[in-house]
Amino acid sequence: MEYDILLNKKLPVPPCEGPKLEAFESFDGRIEFIRLLSGDPDDPDNGALHSYVFEASIGKQRYALKIFKFYYAEEERYGITHPLRRNLSNKTLAFHSDPFFAECRAYGKINQYYEAARNGNRRRRRQRGNKLKLLDANIKPIAVPCYGYITLGDEYDRLLCNKFDVDWDRSEQEESGEIPNRPLRALVKQLVSSGVSVANPRRMLGNLKQLRKLGIFQRDVYARNYMDGLLVDFSVAWTDPHWCMKAMGPYRLGLEKYSDLRMFDAMIEEAGIKTLIRATPNRDYCQKLRSRDVEESSDGTHETESNDSRTDE
Repeated sequence: MEYDILLNKKLPVPPCEGPKLEAFESFDGRIEFIRLLSGDPDDPDNGALHSYVFEASIGKQRYALKIFKFYYAEEERYGITHPLRRNLSNKTLAFHSDPFFAECRAYGKINQYYEAARNGNRRRRRQRGNKLKLLDANIKPIAVPCYGYITLGDEYDRLLCNKFDVDWDRSEQEESGEIPNRPLRALVKQLVSSGVSVANPRRMLGNLKQLRKLGIFQRDVYARNYMDGLLVDFSVAWTDPHWCMKAMGPYRLGLEKYSDLRMFDAMIEEAGIKTLIRATPNRDYCQKLRSRDVEESSDGTHETESNDSRTDE
C-alpha cells in the first residue's frame, strides 16, 4: 500500500491529521532476536491478537520489539454500522484503527508531551541559571517509552517464522507470491524486566488521567497491558482526533471515554490490592454517605419539632 512507501522512507507516520511517530534513529538493519516475550503460539492465552513482542538486541542495547500483524480495512468496515461508514475512507480507517498506527498515534502524542516538558525545563534553566538543575531524567514516564518504529524485510520475516512459528496474517496474494511481501512493522520500546504488572495505583491512575488530558483513551485497561505499573499497549487506543469520536453521539461517546476509568477500578479490585485510590466514585460508599446525611437531617428535624412543641406549651 501507499503507506508502506512512507515507512520505508522513515517518514513520521501515520500521514493523517493528528500526532505522528518518528522512525527509530539508531537502526542500521541488524537485529538479534533473543526470545519471544508475548504471543507464544503454543500458549492458548498468548494474547497475539494484533502482534508479537520479542526481546531483541539492536546495537549494544536490548529492547522490547513489538511486531504487528497486518490489518485489513475492508474487513474492519463490515463491523461498522454507523452511516459514517459510507464516507469513511479505507485510509482513514487504517490510520486510526490499525493497531500499529493506533500505537504510533498514541506514542506520537506521548512523545510530544515529553518534548514540551523538556522545553519547559530548558526555559527554566535559562531563566534561573545554575541555581536550578532540571534534567530530562526528572520527567517521569506516563507509559513504557517507545523510541520509534522500524520496518523489517523478508530476511527477518523468514527467520521469525522458522524460529518462533509466528503468523503475520498476510494476504493470499502475498502468500502465493502474486505480489511482493509488505515489510513487517515494529515499534521499539524500552525493555522492562520486572514481572510485576500492577504497582503503585496512585501513580498508575495519575498517568491514566494524564493520558486522557492528552486526548489518549486507552480503552483496554487490564493488568496484562501493564509492566511495573506502566502501560505498554495502545493497540486499541483512541487518540484525538479519531473517526469514532466523530461518529458517536455525546452520550455514547461519554461512556466510551469513561470506560478506561471503570476498567482501572475493576483491574485494581481483581488484583486484590487494598487501596482507597479509585478512578470512579465508590457507589456503595457514596450511598452510605447519603444515608447518613438523610439520617442526620431527619434527627435534626425531629429535634427542632420537639423544641418547637415545648415552646408552644
